Amino acid sequence: LLGPGSGKRFVIFDEQIESYDVKETAPTATRVDVFGTTPLVNDSMKQVFGGENFIQWGGAVDYDLWRQYGYIWKAIQDAPFISDAETQAKPLALQHLAIQRVAIFTGSVSVAGNEYYQPGDTIYIPSKGLLFYVNSVTHSFGYGSSFKTNLILMYGHVPGSYLPTQMDII
Repeated sequence: LLGPGSGKRFVIFDEQIESYDVKETAPTATRVDVFGTTPLVNDSMKQVFGGENFIQWGGAVDYDLWRQYGYIWKAIQDAPFISDAETQAKPLALQHLAIQRVAIFTGSVSVAGNEYYQPGDTIYIPSKGLLFYVNSVTHSFGYGSSFKTNLILMYGHVPGSYLPTQMDII
């Protein structure tokens, strides 16, 4: 942790905020289908033989997002060389849905200048009841007049909800 009183900078109360903007954006998918192909090859792995490729399919649905935003289908066609639908296509579909879930709430907040904020910090805004990850940090400085820090926020979610990573899904 950087700077004096560094733990206090991770909770931003309304009186510390000069301006903020949080917006909700509907996800681009609530159901994802992943299609991949496995080429047929001989033992020496040098050539493809024998007709059509095997098609591998895996899908996932986020019923909470579906209930809130409606049914939005997305097909992922760029998954070549998937050889097992259960261990490769399905986790890829789940990862796409996890990305959809966390991209709903984004925003920005401007606070009094603090040079210790870094991209990747997690902040909590109690008035919104949301945790955010800091995507980028910019500072504006006027000699003898002002010092402001602007944080671009992403992946807004309530405390206690877990955001899975690729390794968790696999």
